[in-house]
Amino acid sequence: MARPRKGKTGDLPGTEPITIPDVSAALAEYKETSDERIELLSKEIKLKDKLMGLMKDHGLVTYRDDDLVCTYASKAKESIKVKRVKADLPEDDDD
Repeated sequence: MARPRKGKTGDLPGTEPITIPDVSAALAEYKETSDERIELLSKEIKLKDKLMGLMKDHGLVTYRDDDLVCTYASKAKESIKVKRVKADLPEDDDD
């Protein structure tokens, strides 16, 4: 037989939680930023899966578009790496 849950008792006089406005503001800002990051991570994972699928469908291992290079690896675990490369600098012909 389940035991009934006890109700939460209130704070005793003089033991109320301390509220520090700047800490509360920093906490709220952190939580908001954390939530945004988690949402972006979810979107990034979906886009990464899409990119891996397209690379696989087209039989590509490496793909370069301007200053972005994408490398697809399907050995033990499928993965993809995207990095920005420096633009090719024109050679100086000062003779």
